[in-house]
Amino acid sequence: MILVALSGEVAERDLATDRIEAAVAGVELPVGVTADLTGETPLNKALADVEREDQVRAEIIGLSLAILLLVWGLRSLLASGLAVVSAILGVALSSCGIAVIAGSLGMSQFALVVATIIGLGVGIDYALFIISRFREELAERADTSQATVLVALTRALQTSGHTVIISGVIVMVSLCSIMIIDGPVFREIAIAAGLVVLCSMFAAVTALPALLAVLAPRLAARPHRSDTKTDPTTGRWYRWVTLVQRRPAAWGVPTFLLLILLAVPVTGMKLGLDLGIGTLSETPAGRGYATAADAFGGSAVAPIYLSACVGEWRTLNNGDATRVRGYLDGLEGNGGVLSTASVFDVAPTDFESLAGGPVGRAVSGSLIDDAERPRCLLALVQPAHPVDAPETGALVDQLRGDAAALAANGIQVHIGGMSAQYRDLAEETSAMLPLVVLLVLVLSLIYLVITLRSVVIPIKAIALNALATAAALGATIAVFQFGYGESLFAFTSVGSIQAFLPVAMFAVLFGLSMDYEVFMVRRIREEYLLCGDTAEAVRRAMARVAPQITIAGLIMIAVFGSLVVADVLELKQIGFGLAVAIAIDISLIRLIMVPVLMSLADGWNWWFPGSQKPTAAPSGAPREGSR
Repeated sequence: MILVALSGEVAERDLATDRIEAAVAGVELPVGVTADLTGETPLNKALADVEREDQVRAEIIGLSLAILLLVWGLRSLLASGLAVVSAILGVALSSCGIAVIAGSLGMSQFALVVATIIGLGVGIDYALFIISRFREELAERADTSQATVLVALTRALQTSGHTVIISGVIVMVSLCSIMIIDGPVFREIAIAAGLVVLCSMFAAVTALPALLAVLAPRLAARPHRSDTKTDPTTGRWYRWVTLVQRRPAAWGVPTFLLLILLAVPVTGMKLGLDLGIGTLSETPAGRGYATAADAFGGSAVAPIYLSACVGEWRTLNNGDATRVRGYLDGLEGNGGVLSTASVFDVAPTDFESLAGGPVGRAVSGSLIDDAERPRCLLALVQPAHPVDAPETGALVDQLRGDAAALAANGIQVHIGGMSAQYRDLAEETSAMLPLVVLLVLVLSLIYLVITLRSVVIPIKAIALNALATAAALGATIAVFQFGYGESLFAFTSVGSIQAFLPVAMFAVLFGLSMDYEVFMVRRIREEYLLCGDTAEAVRRAMARVAPQITIAGLIMIAVFGSLVVADVLELKQIGFGLAVAIAIDISLIRLIMVPVLMSLADGWNWWFPGSQKPTAAPSGAPREGSR
């Protein structure tokens, strides 16, 4: 095995890896001899290539299903095409911005995949809401003259367009909250996904209305029957909500208990980081990793790095060296360690004789920092287990704990390498998760209270969304950590979920769930201002928006769920989690819990300090948002 040290940022190391791969490929090797380049950078590059293939496959499946659902829901190829065009335009715009940002900050392929899938989902949903409301407004008018189209379009933007902006801001606020975690993956997801949501929102309220204005006559030619229905009280959704409202406890309590049951696995959540070596078996980097592991054992290509340094005012002496050597010798009986390599392998007795000598010059810059005045020495610890195994993470913790004795003697020990990076990310995520959750909840509550001018509705929305997210995370843990879905989804459980998954899922899902919440609540308020009765307003609003929310949710499920066919485990996990969460939201939350709680709260839904409760408009008065 030949070791090559790379320096520089990620992009520079990637370029260096490409040059080395080209050089290796150009060497003629004897028959039966193979050479593969592996290590952290080649493995990450190979993983990015596999994720890119997964992304293309998921986009084809997800977009195809989304188009079918749009045609089924809108009953119009043209309207469906406009929704897809709006979504693709948003993703394309964001891709330009992400490319610029990636040039300076870097961007992982995983973050790009997640951002693209989110962009397609929210882009289609935003367009669906605006198109549906536009067609509804057109259907209420007798003609498609330019003046009528302008009025209908204005009305659609004042209602659904305004809702899209509110929802998009909530999603971006949720995503930005994860940037407080010290980890590149969180920054990348927040930037990429936040930008794609912003661009999707921009496309939905600018380019889409322009297209609607031009194509209005053709859109109104064969409207969906639910858009033309003037009496919502005759529909099945109205009857469904009426049924739920008649026996709120009989529907609400079992649903609440079911959500709690789904969330129970969260109590046994274990965070880890799976490198995805199994998915790289057909790549040169994966083959090289497997060959090195078979020949040299454990994490041969990714050892744990240990640096021991003294203060700048002095150099390492024999006493320091003896203490560090004793620390390393103590690892010999550790079953989790295969071997160690350090300067003591070439200078086992007199460390001070290295200074200025030929041996010191030979190892300078590799095992010691300076041949003349050595302040730091480097040791390599080869774990007995793979780099992403829990046992290797436990070894990192042990090495750091045992280094306390050296610190007491003025020797600072730092533990690094891939295994240590993974461990640090998992611990940082666990420590910051409560703060991220609190930050998202507080910011969302403040924003919703100001936007909706209500106290009860935002509190209800946040509580239900948090419960739905916990239920989805619990289902994800049951399937991927406990392994209940191994055969169904073609994976092997590693006994944990990706460390960044709970935070990323919470931030994304909380924002996306608010899309449907704001869309529904604003329509309920609109109906309340017409009839003056909360229960009736809930029934009428559900009759109007439930078909749209259902189709939008099914599209989200199709787009996110397409990731379960990915080869990379982390993509399977986040795709499954997002799809399950949306399924819970559009069924248990929107169809049962929201009607139950809003009907029970009645007039308290509209209470806001310092303002009067809204009252029904006189018959014939224009609806809210039309003036």
